[in-house]
Amino acid sequence: VCVAELTEAMKLIPKDSFVVLKYVCRFLREVGLHESTNKMSMMSLGTVFGYNLIRHIDKENSQLFLCTADLGQNLVYMLINFFPQVFVLEYSDTGSLGNDV
Repeated sequence: VCVAELTEAMKLIPKDSFVVLKYVCRFLREVGLHESTNKMSMMSLGTVFGYNLIRHIDKENSQLFLCTADLGQNLVYMLINFFPQVFVLEYSDTGSLGNDV
């Protein structure tokens, strides 16, 4: 998945989910930028938070979880590492697309 595809995919996420994901990823990026102090790289953050942020809809299928765990890790890594490029979408107070948040 490239950054441009992630940016486009953000348009498909419901507004409330997008706002929460953006907030969490902004925070995780801030944590990752202080890796020299806290020893948490952005990839480590992807590992820790990947499963909690990105889950397959079939929660009962443990084999599917094992097969896709690294995908969630890498996706969260990309979301936080490329945050400025991925989260360019803004919503106005009315919920429409715009530049106001």
